[in-house]
Amino acid sequence: MMRPQRPWWWALLFSLAACAGDRAPERPVAQVGEEFIAAEEVERFAASLLPGLRSTKAGQEARLDYLQTLIDEKLLVREARAMGLDTTGALVAELEAACRLQAVKAYREARLNRRISVAEEELKTHFAAAGMARERSLSRLVVQTRAEAEQLEAALRWGSSFAALAKAHSLEKNRAAKGGYMGFINRTWAERLHIPPALFDTLSPGQPSPPLPLRGAYQLIRFDEERDADFSLYRPQIYRRLWKEKLARESRAAAEELAHQFDLMLQGDGLEILVAKQSGAQFFPPLFPWEAATPLYTFAGGQVSVGDYLAVFRQAGVRPGLGDSTEVVRAAWQLVLPDFLFAEAARREGDLDTPAFLAWKERIIIELLLKTLRQRAIGDQISVGEEEARRFYQDSPKLFSAPAELVIQEILLPDQEQALQVRRHLDEGADLASLVHLSQRPGAVENEGRLHLHSYEETAHGELVPRALGAEPGQLVGPVAAKEGYSVFRLLEKSGGQAQPFAAVREQAGATLRYQKEEELFNVLVAALREKYAAQVRLFPEALGQVRLPEAPH
Repeated sequence: MMRPQRPWWWALLFSLAACAGDRAPERPVAQVGEEFIAAEEVERFAASLLPGLRSTKAGQEARLDYLQTLIDEKLLVREARAMGLDTTGALVAELEAACRLQAVKAYREARLNRRISVAEEELKTHFAAAGMARERSLSRLVVQTRAEAEQLEAALRWGSSFAALAKAHSLEKNRAAKGGYMGFINRTWAERLHIPPALFDTLSPGQPSPPLPLRGAYQLIRFDEERDADFSLYRPQIYRRLWKEKLARESRAAAEELAHQFDLMLQGDGLEILVAKQSGAQFFPPLFPWEAATPLYTFAGGQVSVGDYLAVFRQAGVRPGLGDSTEVVRAAWQLVLPDFLFAEAARREGDLDTPAFLAWKERIIIELLLKTLRQRAIGDQISVGEEEARRFYQDSPKLFSAPAELVIQEILLPDQEQALQVRRHLDEGADLASLVHLSQRPGAVENEGRLHLHSYEETAHGELVPRALGAEPGQLVGPVAAKEGYSVFRLLEKSGGQAQPFAAVREQAGATLRYQKEEELFNVLVAALREKYAAQVRLFPEALGQVRLPEAPH
């Protein structure tokens, strides 16, 4: 059995520690041991904070607040290294995975992306070939059984009104109120609505379709008006699709080329371990340490162990290939090998020696050290009983009010320019529902662009939630920077905010109180470290006074 090789990024923990802060910057505002804090660091840190997290003080007192946070970080890192936390197996494993992903990103940006180009003619050709240039106005009627659909189809052929039948029988109540009308769609969106492309192409205007399966139900559809699509609205969407297709091909070709260049070899011992594991209810079977360390693939510069193979699938939330050698190899090529090969190529090409990559490495090591120290310092010291949680609930009623619930009708777009273009169409009188097919939000067309939000989801959606909370029902808003792109939406409903009984928020109250206790315990640790390392901290008040504070928001 081959002896496992130590990963090339193991030395990062030590090389960065050795070179950090070994000379004073031009504008030092503080010194912690042998490390300096520059005025620029304080300025960047203060500017990076959201307005609600900035110091409530002014002038030099505000500067001291920001500087103290940076000093505290250095003290915590110093203590973590003194405790040897920078060499623990768990931290090194996390660093390994993070460095590999960042190396892959660097390789793609420096090597693969530059190979890809999408010509304007390709975009227009795809626009026409995919049937995106033709839009048809769609109405549909959804019922539970095929027999119901057949009866309604017969009624339509005898001249009954589609809109009237949709209002009376369709399961989609929101659309039923509008006679089943969904707006204009193109051939691509027709497929996502379970409408066969051939039917989109050939169904005559005003003619009802035969019953079509629809996720356990049946739909009848009808097309009425037809129009030419605006290429400019679809261009970003087509560009991303073609670019991703080309990237996938280039990635596969590059991985195969690197596999040959690096002498990639499948190892029988590792393959045998994964073939012996069965894929069942337990996606990720437990491994003995020797099994996890056994190489599955080796290449000049590194290896992919059995543990690495399973860890990649676990991180991706995907079932790994097990129990069959062909399936293991296929799965490895699909999700594991390209990244390991790209990371090694990035190292050889010098992509990891750039200032940006070195700064990222230093930052991620600090974050991992702080997280590990926090876990070690707090551990299992905190417990919260039900009575304690109840008292906390009674003392903090605002924390446990029901969240506000919001319903918006939205078009999510990939860039601000396209979002502004859609907003102009809406301001000129276009119906929002008729443009929902442009939305990048999964399920947007099926849900008519409706999105249910809660007031506690701000971190998941960027500015979308606070802007919706500040809107009035019926108001058109946007473009708004959301986590997934730029959103243009209309607020439909707003409700909630009432007090909740303790039984409904028992777990939330306990978790919130636990977090507060963790913060208190962590602050005790910080205070102790300030005292422990006080003699190693020097401030330079005159230089600190020159630090520029962020401007107050208008």
